[in-house]
Amino acid sequence: MYRKITTGKAKTAERIIITFEDDLDRKRHNAIATRDRDAFRRCLEAPGFRGEVGDVAVADDLIVLGLGARESIGTDAVRRAGAKLHAFLDRAGITAVVFTQRSDCDGLAVDSLSEALAEGIALANWRLEGYDGTHAKELTVHPRLRIGSARPKGNAALKEGLQLAEAINLARMVGETPP
Repeated sequence: MYRKITTGKAKTAERIIITFEDDLDRKRHNAIATRDRDAFRRCLEAPGFRGEVGDVAVADDLIVLGLGARESIGTDAVRRAGAKLHAFLDRAGITAVVFTQRSDCDGLAVDSLSEALAEGIALANWRLEGYDGTHAKELTVHPRLRIGSARPKGNAALKEGLQLAEAINLARMVGETPP
């Protein structure tokens, strides 16, 4: 769990590239930046990684996030992937990430997908605090998660997604708070 999730650049951030199920069948990955291709290929070859929604693989300093089939991608699936990414980042203790751009995503609604991804990350971070009993498990709380994008429009979309999730989480807190 993170105390706060924000957008912006960080001096050191883990890079994240999205992938689709059909990427596993390709031999060449020209849509990926040259410096990331070897690590990307190793992530795709990782045992158990199938590119499904929320699959995560790591090689070097690159994180690959699966979004499922390119044809059926939608905001709900991306929100679920964001929630699974949050769980991975939380377990790994990662405090800053930047989403790098693929050159073959021009046909997708990247801004709405970025917004949904940030929303999924922030919704997964919610927890009702202050009403824990004596048997509640103690959580590791990281101070901050900073998320960013290689594209300026992507940063704006991430920020919108975080704002929407913050409003939803506030409503969830009001609904769950005892009278």
